[in-house]
Amino acid sequence: MKKLILAIAAVALIAAPAMALDWDFYGSARIQTSYQDFDRGDATTNVWGTPGTAWTSQTADYSQNSSDDGVFWDILGTSRIGARVKGDPVQGRFEFNNGVGTRLLWGQWKINSALRLRVGQDWRPLASNWFLSGQQINDTGMAGPEGAGNLMSHRGPQLKLIIGEGQNLEIAAIDGDVQANTGNSDVDIYMPVLEANYRFPGDTFFFTVGGSYWQYDVDGNGTAGSPDDDVKAWVVGVGGGVNFGPAYVKGDIYYGQNINEVNIITNAAWGDASPQANAQGDWDDSDDWGALLVAGFRFTDQMAVEGGVGYECKQLDTNGANDNDDETMAYYAHLNYTAAPGVSIIPEIGYVDLMDNWNGTDEGDEFYLSVKWQIDF
Repeated sequence: MKKLILAIAAVALIAAPAMALDWDFYGSARIQTSYQDFDRGDATTNVWGTPGTAWTSQTADYSQNSSDDGVFWDILGTSRIGARVKGDPVQGRFEFNNGVGTRLLWGQWKINSALRLRVGQDWRPLASNWFLSGQQINDTGMAGPEGAGNLMSHRGPQLKLIIGEGQNLEIAAIDGDVQANTGNSDVDIYMPVLEANYRFPGDTFFFTVGGSYWQYDVDGNGTAGSPDDDVKAWVVGVGGGVNFGPAYVKGDIYYGQNINEVNIITNAAWGDASPQANAQGDWDDSDDWGALLVAGFRFTDQMAVEGGVGYECKQLDTNGANDNDDETMAYYAHLNYTAAPGVSIIPEIGYVDLMDNWNGTDEGDEFYLSVKWQIDF
């Protein structure tokens, strides 16, 4: 880590005079402290991951119909340190998390006032424009701070065109990651994930609309567990919000097919939104949709409240016993308190109901009380 910091500093000292770049370093330290109560329902597997690896108080016990609770007390993976490097016509940004993993590393060329080319690892178009939920919980059993029903991709290696004075239209070609179980089949990838988003910004009203598409070839060898059918994955969504003075309302709705394949954030506990190979060697696609509604009120510059409800539904295209919807409902409410500039304390209460899976089996639920502690510097 020390060598990495010295190397970055050396590059900055060499490059700054030559390119007249402005280096703006920043960091964010984040700790989550929470109590979580899990109920596995009737599921025969641990749909909540392995909480015992994260909890300091106990090891989870998941026998049939068991439940478990405990305390999570750890630094969040969203803690980061980085820098914005400003110049004309070239600028960039890098960001590392607390595990010295690369969150962001990109360079940008300003072709003209309305067109920029960005190269490297960056937020995808369906990520940077879709932080609609302020849900803070982040553990092995939930979708993370994005919230259920929030259409959300992530970061990834990409070539991106940004069109507009701001970032109104983003079009990106992104590295794909096969999520489906392709067994003994040969997988051939001939195209990147294509993703685009348009955002209309405004002080009183804003909306955003976008989508993602990917296709790859899967050639089976005629044996069992070797699917022989191409995978097509896509998603489209629309979101927006309205401000009423100190109050606001935000939300979105999306629909897609095999959305895990285009890296839309879901959790395996909430149902795998990837195609499943059937006995004929074809794929049973997962039809996926979700919705989110968030409302909040800012009392002062230092204090605000927010609550939200999210819904996700996944359904396989089968005609057998697994033809049920796999649904999830999630609820949260929190107080966002700014104790000092750069200092945030966010207590939150929430409940997640995994409802039934594709087999009609109750997957359980979770109740949590959490406080997120964050200092930006």
